[in-house]
Amino acid sequence: MNRPFNNITVIGTGTLGTQIALLAGNAGYSVTTYDTQKGILGETLARLRSSIETKGIKPFVPWEQLEKVRDGIQETTNLDEAVQNADLIVESVPEDLKIKQAVFKSLGEKAPPKTIFATNSSSMPVSLMEESSGRPEKCLNTHFYVILEGMNMADVMGGTKTTPEVLQKGVDWVRSMGCIALTVKKELLGFCFNRVWRAIKREGLWMWGNGYVDFRDVDRPG
Repeated sequence: MNRPFNNITVIGTGTLGTQIALLAGNAGYSVTTYDTQKGILGETLARLRSSIETKGIKPFVPWEQLEKVRDGIQETTNLDEAVQNADLIVESVPEDLKIKQAVFKSLGEKAPPKTIFATNSSSMPVSLMEESSGRPEKCLNTHFYVILEGMNMADVMGGTKTTPEVLQKGVDWVRSMGCIALTVKKELLGFCFNRVWRAIKREGLWMWGNGYVDFRDVDRPG
């Protein structure tokens, strides 16, 4: 598949930021990560590996391959350096609106005019951050799930002014990394997957709570 970008920057290398960076690197993108803590990418990868191996889950990408990918990722604690060549910047910082708005403001001031901004927020629509960036037409949500555990999908949703071209680039980018793009055509709290999953949980609890089924049958894997 044709890649819509060349250079990807990930802001924040916690659990999901690290997985996004590794997935992009594995797909052949040039990846730079920014974090205030030096060397955190390797530490997070080691923690992820320990957790996933404890669960007995086969990773979406083999560990040996991920280690090679990590070696090819440029890590920096300098934001100017992190964004200077970015075609796409993915923000993956804590779920705090003020922090995210501050990040988008800094990115808008420092990144090249061509750069598209995405938030990996699990709960906040990018419309809450787009004005801070100074380029709302180039902002979108790309909400990834637990990629290495096999949930290789991401909600892709625009804000109030996102152009169709920017939204399509987000979809193409997700697909180019071997993930399923759940395209949300209009702003919707909870995006696609979480709203479906919430409805399933609500129905399961209702059936159990009203005595129709045993909870063990609701959760039975097969």
